[in-house]
Amino acid sequence: MKKLLRVKSVLLSLLSAGILAFFVIIATGSLDDLFFIYGITQTWDYSDDGVYKRVTETANTSNTYTGERDPQGRWDGPLVIEEAIIVDESGNTEVFSTETVTMVEGMRHGRSVTTYKDKPDAEVCYQMGHVVDCQKSASAISSDAIAYQHLASQYPWYINSLYPYGFDDDFIQAYLDTLEMMILSYPFNEEEFEDYYQFALDSLAGTAYDTIMDVHSILNILLALEEIKNAEFRLAVIDQSRMAGTTMYQVIQTKYPGYLQFMNMVGVSSLDFEAFCEKFDSIMNSYGSLDLEDPYFVDSVDVRMFYTLEFISSEEDTTGLKSASLMATTFDVSHLPGNIRVESYEAPETTDAISTSAEIAEFVLFTILEYFIQADIINRALSYAYSLHHAIIRTPITSTEYLVGISATSVELGGYVIDDGGADITARGIAWSTHYNPTIGDQTIPSGTGTGRYTVTVDGLTEGTAYYARSYATNSAGMAYGNCISFVPVSTSGIVENTGSTMEMSVYPNPASALVTVGFMAESPETMMLFIVDIKGQIVYQEHLDHLHPGNNQLQVDVSGFCDGVYFCQMTQNGQIKAKQKLVISH
Repeated sequence: MKKLLRVKSVLLSLLSAGILAFFVIIATGSLDDLFFIYGITQTWDYSDDGVYKRVTETANTSNTYTGERDPQGRWDGPLVIEEAIIVDESGNTEVFSTETVTMVEGMRHGRSVTTYKDKPDAEVCYQMGHVVDCQKSASAISSDAIAYQHLASQYPWYINSLYPYGFDDDFIQAYLDTLEMMILSYPFNEEEFEDYYQFALDSLAGTAYDTIMDVHSILNILLALEEIKNAEFRLAVIDQSRMAGTTMYQVIQTKYPGYLQFMNMVGVSSLDFEAFCEKFDSIMNSYGSLDLEDPYFVDSVDVRMFYTLEFISSEEDTTGLKSASLMATTFDVSHLPGNIRVESYEAPETTDAISTSAEIAEFVLFTILEYFIQADIINRALSYAYSLHHAIIRTPITSTEYLVGISATSVELGGYVIDDGGADITARGIAWSTHYNPTIGDQTIPSGTGTGRYTVTVDGLTEGTAYYARSYATNSAGMAYGNCISFVPVSTSGIVENTGSTMEMSVYPNPASALVTVGFMAESPETMMLFIVDIKGQIVYQEHLDHLHPGNNQLQVDVSGFCDGVYFCQMTQNGQIKAKQKLVISH
């Protein structure tokens, strides 16, 4: 089922020299210059146990994130967030609040506990970034059409980040109420919401709300930098950078075919996109190799990616890029992450093609900028209130979970329809495939109707193969997809060393608590993959192994951050399992 996305004028305005300059700042490694404009400083530290510490400071506040990151650079695992006030010129801080929460691919998931300096602790439960009731399966989203109530119920962490700046609940609510009242005063037009939002912000310039608007701009930039990490093109670049001998086009064609289909929908032919990818590869390769073991490897790839995109986009005169046509183009966005606001818009009779590498590079930047819009939390709250006030049916909100591995060929997955969007859920289920962001055009398992949790069993899988799955839900406004998960089915019992393997492999020490050495005999120099999966079959570690030489090879894996339990090491080549070993972690 295809969805239609209208590219809003606000996005077109972002594609100005100013926003491209933002990408240049990132690309040239001068993010500090952007931060300087907004009075932000940011530092990173990394410890040998895999823990990162990011400290972000403004004139009088300090925000510290301490936790691990996944291979794509997103916060993943237990995370501690400290909001503090800078109390003197020496930079000494007074902690205002401390949140402890688990992150999954950069999203809060599970129970979050926030302790405050001067008020009771707060406990909130999240389902892949969305607030849910800690005991029930029902949605926790407020039905009251008041933007502040939605902000407080769904984004308590955002309000918490405003407190150190001196804003209290009353002031924050007054600001949201004022914006909501102004937006509702305009003639009802669903397609004009973004313009109404901007008009309201402009009208408040020079008022008592100037300060909170400035702070919101800072927080929006910081959140946007995290949201951008989910951009599909970026994920493909990260994958390709770890796979020697593989081109960008091959990665997108095999693992991210939805992105290529999306490009085809907006007038980019596969041949033109392949030519763009060849140019992209050439420039990326010209920078030289990076150390895959560098803890800031992903950040270095980001810098090169943005610089390359900006460089290609500026190679030719792109003043002819059809921005006006883009505003009226219908897009198939089924490949995108779920919960993106979708609007129908009539396509023009003819749509000019985007054919040159410069135009394609600019449009790739354009798709990344969509995440800037999503990062605007105030916009989200007001949009939700606007839709409720005018009884606008929204697409559902749904999420996906891996539950348990049943056997080497079957797993149990879970879906959760968190919000019905204001209309009955007429269909829901799980879509799965061997490529990222599967759709209902791939394999599907329906699972009834309505909101709440549901489970499905996926059978007929191949052991050792990486699969992807995501939930879907449909109401009268259309279909929405949840987050995409990956898993590798493995046998969860009776595994002995190298059973059914075609390659010699050893894992020692075993049991282990810190470093594990994986030794294996390679028959050829082809690229291989090492997966470590837990007893449920969830991938907890993966590494592309390049530059192998025939014969004995060894690598070390730091497992100090793994929980105690049984894991399975799997060596695969061209999607086929070559060797597997049981690994026991005991600290």
